[in-house]
Amino acid sequence: MESIKARAKRLADNYNLTIEESDRIDAHQKNVCWICGRPEPVPNRRLATDHSHLTGLIRGRLCSRCNPLLGKLENAFIRLGLHKIPGVNFVKIVEKLAAYVKDPPAVAALGREGGAGEQARRSERQGAGSGQITTADWHDFLPRSRFCVDAAQSNRESGRAATGATQLLGGFAAFWRRTISAFNCRIMRANSGLL
Repeated sequence: MESIKARAKRLADNYNLTIEESDRIDAHQKNVCWICGRPEPVPNRRLATDHSHLTGLIRGRLCSRCNPLLGKLENAFIRLGLHKIPGVNFVKIVEKLAAYVKDPPAVAALGREGGAGEQARRSERQGAGSGQITTADWHDFLPRSRFCVDAAQSNRESGRAATGATQLLGGFAAFWRRTISAFNCRIMRANSGLL
């Protein structure tokens, strides 16, 4: 923990607060994050002093998870120039985002959740209701697995020394070869009715 003198300097320099004012904020919030309602998850760390990036207004204390989330959202609001549009402010945008996520307009418009695209992908993955594993499963899986196998194979053939990243890929290569083989067998058994 920082010394009292260092804390007083940091609070005064960064937030124009005294230690007493800072402690009053902590007491008002009962030493928990205002957003998630939990104490700071990092041991020996205080809750962050959150402030508006536009005005500098001190808003309260947030944990090391919620503070960056809010900061990134506010920085995006500024970076995208939304703060320059008359009648648009950060609080209104956050309220609209919350309402949008809580009650998506597409659900009301369609009268159901999901969409035709998701249903089609789900049906394709399920073999259009046949219970079979389809080539769509294989094509979803193949690019990820082939990358690891190809990278490791390339290093072995060229005789290059493996870097940390290629060692990691090489370590996964055997795993992916076994997985691909098992997946091929599963597709064949499922499609022949043996699974």
